[in-house]
Amino acid sequence: VGELQVDSGGASYIASSPSWCRDGSGLLLVAGKFLYVPASGGYGQIPFGWRDSPICLEVAWSPVDDRILYTGYPGTAIWMTRALEGAESTSIAEFQGAALPQDPAWLPDGSGFLFTMGTTESSGLYTSRDIIYYRFSDGNTMPLTQLYNENVRNPAVSPDGRFVAFERIMMNSAGGTGFRSIQQLWVMQLNNPALMWPIAVEGDPGQPTWSSRVP
Repeated sequence: VGELQVDSGGASYIASSPSWCRDGSGLLLVAGKFLYVPASGGYGQIPFGWRDSPICLEVAWSPVDDRILYTGYPGTAIWMTRALEGAESTSIAEFQGAALPQDPAWLPDGSGFLFTMGTTESSGLYTSRDIIYYRFSDGNTMPLTQLYNENVRNPAVSPDGRFVAFERIMMNSAGGTGFRSIQQLWVMQLNNPALMWPIAVEGDPGQPTWSSRVP
């Protein structure tokens, strides 16, 4: 696991957050701005960038069409564009304060997406980072988790759209002035998010992804 180095017309980029085009014809990467690498080879191209910042963090290509979700820094929104060249970006999920929406993950049918966002209690204090569901049909958002003193990252929707795998980081007191975090891999049922369970693996598992077929 690491970062991919790509040469683009004499310039060299350290790229991350890869996302394939649905037909496998190309790959989007993040290298400050976005880098497009055709599967047939050749140099990468920077087709567009986040309009309010030169620093882009994550990208997710729709599994059904040419829509692209992305985030940037500093940012309080999930952005969407529809084409690789010259398309105007639209803010489709925008928040204030320390929300910092991240980790966009499409539903398999393209009807919506998941992302993570910082949440606060009534006093305004930060309490956790939760998974949020965005639905294109009406523009509504709905929290799928409501945690306290925990963070979630990198949600991944199963190919049948029924389950979500994600990282869950729980902060436990280690005694004295110290804290230690416990990182686990969890799965939830998308249409019943209260039903969730841990996956027993050793170490600190992260960045889950689903197989498209039974091994």
